[in-house]
Amino acid sequence: MVSQGGTEPRDRDQEQEQDQEQDQEQEQEARLMSSTLIARAKGIYGRATALADLVRSPLLAVIRIHFGYQLFLAGSGKLADIAGTAGFFASLGIPAPTLNAYLASTTEVVGGLLLLAGLLARPAALAVAGTMAVAYITAHAEAVREIVASPDGFTSADPFLFLLTAVLVLAFGPGAISLDALIGRILAAREPGARAEPGESDIDGRRLQRAAAARA
Repeated sequence: MVSQGGTEPRDRDQEQEQDQEQDQEQEQEARLMSSTLIARAKGIYGRATALADLVRSPLLAVIRIHFGYQLFLAGSGKLADIAGTAGFFASLGIPAPTLNAYLASTTEVVGGLLLLAGLLARPAALAVAGTMAVAYITAHAEAVREIVASPDGFTSADPFLFLLTAVLVLAFGPGAISLDALIGRILAAREPGARAEPGESDIDGRRLQRAAAARA
């Protein structure tokens, strides 16, 4: 009887130890599975980000070239009929209509060409955005006032796509397929340790930094 009474506590202790070991094994398996899923999610996200980086510059180039050319044509048309453009400005109550007609038209022509080429893209985009903002305030004031109640009127106005293009270039730069990026790469190649220009993509910037570090 004494020996039986002594073995029962030992059996219970062994069972508890086994249960604890099983719990620990299950926790380890759960942690391993969780870390595996997190690693896979990170890998998928990294590949998606890399793909987005590859698409960004071609997409920016298509937007710049298309709408830059359209803006150039719009400005050229205004310059070709500067009297009509000045008369339209005068009807909107814009002061010095002839002078402002020349300024706005020239901004569209030069800004459109610079956006198309990706040269001095951010300053050009800023000038274009300012011109389009003035166009909204003067010629499309109703669309601005009703932007919340009727956003279609704002987005269907003539300046919208040009303004959107300018904002995109201001936010993201012209991309790697641009003269700004080409000039940045040339300058970085001549000056070890030089940083990439803002117009370049993040991928090109990292590549230039690694090349500069290798030369150093």
